[in-house]
Amino acid sequence: MKIAGNGFALGIRNGTGLTTYSRELAGTLIRAGHTVDAVFRLNGVGRRESLLRARWLQ
Repeated sequence: MKIAGNGFALGIRNGTGLTTYSRELAGTLIRAGHTVDAVFRLNGVGRRESLLRARWLQ
């Protein structure tokens, strides 16, 4: 399965608990055989009804 995670949380060098959680989750998913990608921004989402959930998840 291909899974996208919050790239901002993964990119923080001296991050918070969210950074550690994101890295550990990505590592666990990779070891389980999944592909993990980082999402840094969703352009063009705006107020389009069909994309509101994706925007919220961002």
